[in-house]
Amino acid sequence: MELVGVSSAVDPNAPVYKTPDDDGGKDMFLQLLVTQLQNQDPLDPMDNTEFVAQLAQFSQLESLANLDQSMTGMAESITSMQNFSSASLLGRGVKLDGNGMYYAGTPVIFGYELVEGADHIDIKIYDSNNRLVKSTQKGGAGRGEYDFTWDGTDNNGIQLKEGLYNFDVRAYDPEGLPLEVKSHMVGVVDSVAFKDGGVTVMAGGTATSMDKIKEIY
Repeated sequence: MELVGVSSAVDPNAPVYKTPDDDGGKDMFLQLLVTQLQNQDPLDPMDNTEFVAQLAQFSQLESLANLDQSMTGMAESITSMQNFSSASLLGRGVKLDGNGMYYAGTPVIFGYELVEGADHIDIKIYDSNNRLVKSTQKGGAGRGEYDFTWDGTDNNGIQLKEGLYNFDVRAYDPEGLPLEVKSHMVGVVDSVAFKDGGVTVMAGGTATSMDKIKEIY
C-alpha cells in the first residue's frame, strides 16, 4: 500500500511499512503516523485525509484477518468433535445409502424403500465383474421399507466366494411400468478412519462417508 504525503516528512531511518499482514504492521503504521505529525510544518500542516483513510483500511483488513483465524480455529474444533463422536459408531448397526455390499461368508442384509405400492419386485445380485449370480422375484408390497437377507448362494444354490457384490432392486406396477425404488445396505461398523478432514466408516465390509448413513441402530 503506498502512503500519500509522508515520504517528504518521514525520517529516512524510520521503519518501512510493508503489508497489513506483517506481524508488526500495525505498530509500524502508527509509528509512521506519529512521525508525520512530528515533522509537519505547524504553519502549513499536511493533508492527512488519505493517510487516515489508509489507516482505517488497515484496521478493517486486520479485523478480517483475525476473524478468518477465529473461524479456522472454530472449524478445526468442530472437526475434532465430529471425529471423536464418530468413534462411538464402532460395533453399531447402521443403514447406508447405496447398493454395494461385502459378503464375508455370513448372510448379508440389504433393503429397499418403495415410494408407492408395487405389483411385484425383482431383486438381482451381481459379483465384482458385474456378472449376475442371483435373481429372485417377490410379490406385491405396499409403500414402505423392506429388508432382504442374502445367504451368499447363487441361482444354483452354490455358495459363492467372499468379496464385493452389488444388488439391484426394481419394482413394477400392474401394467409392468417401473416404480421408484431407493436401495440401502445394512451392516455393523467395523472401523472408523479419519482422512483429509473427513470420516470414512467401514460397515459390513463397505467403506462409506458419514453423510451416507441414514439410520443407526
